[in-house]
Amino acid sequence: MYKPALIFSSFLLLMVPCYGYEGKVIKVYDGDTLTVKTKDKKIHKVRLARIDCPEKDQSHGEAARKHVSDLVLNQTVSVNVRDTDRYKREVADVVLPGGICLNESLVLQGHAWWYQQYAKDDLKLKGYQDEARAAKRGLWSNDLAMAPWQWRKERKAEKKTALERVKEFLSLPATIREMHRQRIYWEVWNENR
Repeated sequence: MYKPALIFSSFLLLMVPCYGYEGKVIKVYDGDTLTVKTKDKKIHKVRLARIDCPEKDQSHGEAARKHVSDLVLNQTVSVNVRDTDRYKREVADVVLPGGICLNESLVLQGHAWWYQQYAKDDLKLKGYQDEARAAKRGLWSNDLAMAPWQWRKERKAEKKTALERVKEFLSLPATIREMHRQRIYWEVWNENR
């Protein structure tokens, strides 16, 4: 006869797609996304779990990418996959040769945020983030540091506003559009004189 606890724990194991492998990091896209090539030549695009680094165009984004690159590029790492995201990347913890978790190290060094939306109960990451913020390490040296998810949201709104202006312009009658176009050229010409 099956015991309820055994059935429940077996069900949980089926729900969490955890597996791991080792491979060489062959590319670092940004602070939290990299490509790993295994010994059998399989290519894996990996998104670091539980953290969010600044975007490349965001303040401290290039510094975070460079830090990750300096640590892992051409290094053999262990990848512990937790999930797959909507972009088909493996969401994983990456462990460096010395046994240090890259994800946690990035938060502790101030190169990443604890991604609370996906790791609400991770008090270890919360502690690392609090420590980095208090010491003003990395991105925390800037009092105006903006979380990447907020930065992406604002950029999306800006793009939407620009697109709405273009649509509004294109909906004007052709003669008004041409007059508007000439006025813009005139203003640009006057500014450049």
